Amino acid sequence: MLEKLFTEFALWHESIKEEAKLDAELFSQALSKDPIELYGQLQDVEKIVLRSADRVSKAEELLSKISYGYSVNYEDMKPTEMKVKLASDVAEFKLCHDRMENIASAVSKRIMAAESLLKWHQPTMMRGIS
Repeated sequence: MLEKLFTEFALWHESIKEEAKLDAELFSQALSKDPIELYGQLQDVEKIVLRSADRVSKAEELLSKISYGYSVNYEDMKPTEMKVKLASDVAEFKLCHDRMENIASAVSKRIMAAESLLKWHQPTMMRGIS
């Protein structure tokens, strides 16, 4: 069971690695002070919302399955030992999950920041129209 899950995890991780890296690189760019550019940046970030949420969901699913697969082998351990051993055994998978969760969180924060800046620019933009 675990061998199949390790393979599934490895294939999934390989399939999303480049995409996740590109999504994370988007945050190395400062938000523009120009409202038009800022709007474009907001659209770029909004495109990765669903992808990042899907990656977090898949990482959670695999982490849960792998945790269960390991925990079956710990029946003779005390609860504290089991908890420590399980945390150690799934650390690599947890790290991947946490990274995917961090990207998703950063996406949400970036959208909020961009929307706040756009709202701040709104009076200026309206004056330019009239």
